[in-house]
Amino acid sequence: MVRRRAEPLPRVERFTRDEFINERWAHRQGEHVTILAPSGWGKTTLAFDLLRPLSTPDEPSVILVMKARDRTVDQFGKDMGFIKVRSWPPPISRAYKHSPIRPPGFLLWPKFTGDPNIDHERQRGEFRAALLGCMRRGRGVKVFADEVADLGRGALGLEKTIDHFLRQARSLDASLFAATQRPFNAPGMIYGGAMHLFIGNDTDERSRKRYEEIGGIDRDLVTGVTSELRQWEWLYIRKAREDTPTVLCVVGP
Repeated sequence: MVRRRAEPLPRVERFTRDEFINERWAHRQGEHVTILAPSGWGKTTLAFDLLRPLSTPDEPSVILVMKARDRTVDQFGKDMGFIKVRSWPPPISRAYKHSPIRPPGFLLWPKFTGDPNIDHERQRGEFRAALLGCMRRGRGVKVFADEVADLGRGALGLEKTIDHFLRQARSLDASLFAATQRPFNAPGMIYGGAMHLFIGNDTDERSRKRYEEIGGIDRDLVTGVTSELRQWEWLYIRKAREDTPTVLCVVGP
């Protein structure tokens, strides 16, 4: 039965960020994560909060960095002990190869020249290599794309690669964490292909219309709950698994 707009919204549990991460966040290998919100809502910070407990030497995370400078990403990498690399696969020295100490992740940060023709082509090649390489590796690896709209349909034109990753990587236990401030222009599979979705308060009707693509969730319910969110709050949706039903809650700052 479809809920009418005049009906009151059902009660949705609320959790602080720490409560959610420590008590409710349960990500499994191969499950994709989508983060949708306007600019300034805290997408990158949320993604790093989600990846922090999941990033280990055996199940590393790979951050695709598109900006010339990004203090948030740089600090996260330092805090976590990630290795910054310019190309993929990472060059591994003989000493590192035989060391028992391995990093919990990598910042893939291609060299920036300021020339969009050079930079976009370089990013396209390196990011595509990382996506395909991580998909083939599987075994719990996670790739984070901070602006998947630009990576896909935008400047880099990797929509086919992203779609392929979303369709195939789950069976290989590799995950894509995709964030965007322009959901209306993002690849379609980031809705239907994601097990976990975090949605901020986006007033753009083009973005709200795409809630229909989530699958199994009433679009009016998503719109109603998100329209009441304050800055840095998120509607969290975890789709039903074989052993557990759909989870819906609000995650605070």
